[in-house]
Amino acid sequence: MKWLQILLFLLLIVPKVNAAGVAVVAPKDGDEAKFGRQLKDGVKIAVDVINESGGLMGEKVELINIDDVCSESSLFGERQKLRTGEGSGVNLVIGPYCTGTAVHDMIKDEKTVRIMPQPLTNSWYNYDRGGLFKIGGRVAEQAKTFFDVYKNQWIDKNVAVVYDKNDAASYEVAAEVQSIFNANDLTNRISLYDFSAYDNKYKKMAKEIVRKSNVAYILGNKKQITSLAEKLQERDENFILIIDEYMATGYFFKEMGNFAEGVYLLRINDQKSNAHFTKELVELRIKNKEPYGLGVMGYAAVMMWVEMVKKAGSFEANVIDKVSVQREWNLPWGDVRFQHGRTLTNGGWNMYRFADGEYTQVN
Repeated sequence: MKWLQILLFLLLIVPKVNAAGVAVVAPKDGDEAKFGRQLKDGVKIAVDVINESGGLMGEKVELINIDDVCSESSLFGERQKLRTGEGSGVNLVIGPYCTGTAVHDMIKDEKTVRIMPQPLTNSWYNYDRGGLFKIGGRVAEQAKTFFDVYKNQWIDKNVAVVYDKNDAASYEVAAEVQSIFNANDLTNRISLYDFSAYDNKYKKMAKEIVRKSNVAYILGNKKQITSLAEKLQERDENFILIIDEYMATGYFFKEMGNFAEGVYLLRINDQKSNAHFTKELVELRIKNKEPYGLGVMGYAAVMMWVEMVKKAGSFEANVIDKVSVQREWNLPWGDVRFQHGRTLTNGGWNMYRFADGEYTQVN
């Protein structure tokens, strides 16, 4: 009898494993914190909606926030905290937001579904393993949006595309832009500049760019983008500047201050004007909930996973994998199919102009 009492006591103090745990790995602090907050907010909205409707497969969904401080050294610690797979209580991982060599170790576990909701370089977009899905598309897809705006607004102007050959994302976008210009017989309108060839001599770069061009599409890391933008504006305050918001991060606006006025930026389509998402968005607004920016991607990732779990009748990644290629899955930009974990259609990019503290869509 005494042993039975001890056993019952132990059962009471052992916490119940939540079979519907969702972890989001996104930056809490630093220049990427803005995007981390968007992702976390979007995931939380989805989790709240699920729980308000009674949970998933008879389970309430628990949200677990993991801080991704976007450094290789930190990922080891995060990997230890984020124990996934059967019995762990974590069945879905959104992220990590920042990618690097150590992330391969973090996402190779095939026991847990993982969804990467941000734009990725080609190598990450093509990376394949069971239970891994990418819904943010490729970084290089922004090139088409840039070209569409260029064609409509600046077709008579010469454009400088600035990149860093040592940075995969900026190199891939620059290559895509060059390919599109060549295909449209506009090779004479574009000049390419590699940051790594100038050894941080931004003044020299700006001088050469202004002499040949009227528009600069600046890609690279946040310090490269900001330093060159400052030098270009010093030479010509009317020079047209276009940046990738995710590459520039909050650092750009903090350092540029009032000089950010009139800058154009590219970011993932927030789907606010997409008729496919309108009904769902209205229902969320009634509940005073609205995902924004990358939050739409985070929200979409969780809700797609819910649909997958219901169709599979299981939380297990290998079971979900089997049904993932057999069906279309609902996302804010339409029904999509997966091939090797990649969506065959993506949400696309938008271009905005920053003026008077407001962002106005221009495409």
